Amino acid sequence: MTTLITLTIPVGGDAGPFNLYSNTDGYITPFATGISAAALTAGYTSIAVPNGTTIIRVVSTGVCTNYIDITINLVTTTTTTTLPVTTTTTSSSSTSTTTTTAVPTTTTTSSSSTSTSTSTSTSTSTSTSTSTSTSTSTSSTTTTTTTFGPCIEFVADGTVQGGGTVNYIDCFGNPQSLVVPSGVVSDPFCAFAGSVYAGGVAIGIIGPCTP
Repeated sequence: MTTLITLTIPVGGDAGPFNLYSNTDGYITPFATGISAAALTAGYTSIAVPNGTTIIRVVSTGVCTNYIDITINLVTTTTTTTLPVTTTTTSSSSTSTTTTTAVPTTTTTSSSSTSTSTSTSTSTSTSTSTSTSTSTSTSSTTTTTTTFGPCIEFVADGTVQGGGTVNYIDCFGNPQSLVVPSGVVSDPFCAFAGSVYAGGVAIGIIGPCTP
């Protein structure tokens, strides 16, 4: 499937290039290799992401060997089709029918509203004519929902790059910040997968965590 992958956290000068892995095979075989930090920061689009992937692991393969897990945000789409509109004109001497078909339109929506207006006019003389016109307009809005992965137990290692700060969202949904000095390995902490961002420290995964 096609996926846009973007790093929104600062990338150190010794980070990269990067290999990309999927959780569908337990992060064993990369589906993309040698991706630069500049490409991921600007937004890298891959058409090779395996179907069913919910977490992408971005692993630095240079001097820096850190990695980060990114949760894929799924977008739900709704298809709306505009039906044909038919207008009929009748006179006393002859009848003609004209059919106009609107081109179906497809939109990504979470809500929609439709308004219809109808006008009718009638005149009487030696002949009678009736005309009816109908117009339909559709407006839509798009809503994007961000979701994180399961609650995972992590540990931050400050012995690799000299220490730094870890930002994450704990399993109760609260933003947290953890300072890890140089040469120190932090106590384990629980956070949603895909919400952990670190600079100057290596992040390791212990396993599932119960808040």
